[in-house]
Amino acid sequence: MRFLFVYPGALGDLLLAAPVFKTIQKVYPGAQIGLAGRLPYTKILPLLGLVDIIYSMEERRFLPLFKGDGLPEDLHQFFASFDAIIFWISNFYSDIRFFPIPVKIVNPRAVVHPAEHHAQYLYHSVQSFLKLPEQNVSGFYLDNFSAEHLQPVPLLLVHPGSGSQTKNWPLENFLKLAEKWQIKYHGRAVFLFGPAEESLLKIFQKETRDQNVRVVHSTDFEKIIKLLQSADFYLGNDSGISHLSGLLNKRGLIFFRTTEPQIWQPLGRRLISVKVE
Repeated sequence: MRFLFVYPGALGDLLLAAPVFKTIQKVYPGAQIGLAGRLPYTKILPLLGLVDIIYSMEERRFLPLFKGDGLPEDLHQFFASFDAIIFWISNFYSDIRFFPIPVKIVNPRAVVHPAEHHAQYLYHSVQSFLKLPEQNVSGFYLDNFSAEHLQPVPLLLVHPGSGSQTKNWPLENFLKLAEKWQIKYHGRAVFLFGPAEESLLKIFQKETRDQNVRVVHSTDFEKIIKLLQSADFYLGNDSGISHLSGLLNKRGLIFFRTTEPQIWQPLGRRLISVKVE
């Protein structure tokens, strides 16, 4: 069978859908899962074995979905090549009567559901439609990626950024924690800056110009995955990289400022969420 998910979410949003993708692979052996979403975030899902093929939502063929018109022939044929389509999208204007196969439309915004973990909400939103078993996904992680490749010296990985400045714990707090960790465990700390965090990196470099601080700035998801696998402990905000650390079942602390951990806590079993000012 072939399934298509249309989900233009950010990195963390996509990773919280991991239990859905993995359960489909178990329930429908040999199924192909396609994902239409936002680059570069979607690129990480094939690396994690969660989807088989990705499509960019910026492709012109997807524009009719947001205009409320009928489907042009090329888009009609594209959708007809799948057995089912799930739209996790809040601004969907097309009439589902135009679609040649079963379609499920779900508003993926957290405001539409009560204080339920968002990964659980996404799972429940398609469970009946896809005939998936009932399960609690809160402790879900990718066991085939959770093996640690530890270094001779203990490694602390710190990701002080996120998709919103309001979610970021102050840089000086991360620096103080990193210094204490290095002294206590005789280890080393690495500060990671991912995609779209150039401005935060400049501020960080200015604040630490007189310090010997190790920094990695990378948009290469394969490199980021390997770096996380090498870490003994992780510190971060409510961010996509933190959600990735949860899927890899890392140990660590996640600091929540403006978002609620009961809804956005990363998956996995070894991360602790802390609500801070």
